[in-house]
Amino acid sequence: MQALRVAVAVAIAAGPASGCLRTTSFRCESSAECTGTGGTCEPVGYCSFTDAHCSTGRRYGELSGPYAGRCVGDEPSVDSGVDAAGPDASRGSCPAAYSAIGSHFYGKLGAAEWTAQRSACAAAAPGTYLVVPDDATELGAVLALAGADIWVGINDLAVEGSFVTVLNAPAMFLPWGSAQPDNAPGGADCVSAHADARYYDDRCTTGRVAVCECAPP
Repeated sequence: MQALRVAVAVAIAAGPASGCLRTTSFRCESSAECTGTGGTCEPVGYCSFTDAHCSTGRRYGELSGPYAGRCVGDEPSVDSGVDAAGPDASRGSCPAAYSAIGSHFYGKLGAAEWTAQRSACAAAAPGTYLVVPDDATELGAVLALAGADIWVGINDLAVEGSFVTVLNAPAMFLPWGSAQPDNAPGGADCVSAHADARYYDDRCTTGRVAVCECAPP
């Protein structure tokens, strides 16, 4: 499935039956898609632009959904009750642009190979790694954040059929899709999560969106 690059909310203006359609939200995957002064695609998947009035020097554009008009670093929290959520959970060293889901924080990356996504997440901040959902609730929340199929931090690169996480622990939550894992011809040693909230083993060289998970100390 191709990554969903644009999330569109449609409003029908009052008046004649022909109406008027208006785009109110735009999701990005790379900064090249953010046209404007200093346009940057933030980890949450929306464009921000240079604004000296923000302490971070950046503000989300008007088509940034729930982030529209907010300064980067002042994002609204998303609380789904995952990982023993608490309103006073400390962000610690987790990136300011990451969204809160329960007591952990999450940020989106554009499409890349599994190993590149694992490295990018680990380099983002201490305690950050390619997402390892603990249950169906957390999986659903990160898929909604990504708006696309994603890589998850699980693989069987070392021993075929023995799935472990990027935290060097056996993978406990494995909601496999139908006939999965099948180790597709050519080798499928990395795990992706699709819109049906199921896991699929996949070639690690496939380019997919990823979500980084940050666990504050």
